Amino acid sequence: MHTDLLTFQLTHIVSVFYRNQKGTSLKVSASYSSLGLSISDIQYGISVIIIFIS
Repeated sequence: MHTDLLTFQLTHIVSVFYRNQKGTSLKVSASYSSLGLSISDIQYGISVIIIFIS
């Protein structure tokens, strides 16, 4: 599993998405694990957790 690469790609995608939505560059981080996907907005302290149900 290339978790680091996937995390980097997710962070990049989410950052671009946020930039397009808000018109500003926000500090966004995303992490991926076998349990699910976690997206965190560092600037506003908002985190979204997507849990995969297998």
